[in-house]
Amino acid sequence: MHSYKGKEKKDLDGSQTEKTFDDIGGCHQAKDAIREIIDYIKNPEIYLKAGVRMPKGILLYGPPGTGKTLIAKAAAAEANIPMIYSSGSEFVEVFVGLGAKRIRELFR
Repeated sequence: MHSYKGKEKKDLDGSQTEKTFDDIGGCHQAKDAIREIIDYIKNPEIYLKAGVRMPKGILLYGPPGTGKTLIAKAAAAEANIPMIYSSGSEFVEVFVGLGAKRIRELFR
């Protein structure tokens, strides 16, 4: 994998992020799995020829402070794609359907 430490990376809101997988200690399984997806993003023609389909998404879960956001920032920087911040609590609603509506609006 290539490291992009020298290049400026920005989040969706325009703030600069320079996190890479080199900055993360541990989490080897998660980093390896996400590196495969990043390689797919960078070289889709190789995977399409082999008949591999792109995953629909990645779900990082665990207790607070385990590095989920750090891994997501590093993945966005390595893949050169924006990171969209959102909290799960933003989608919890009293009325049925409003949470799903907010998710659709986020991706618009």
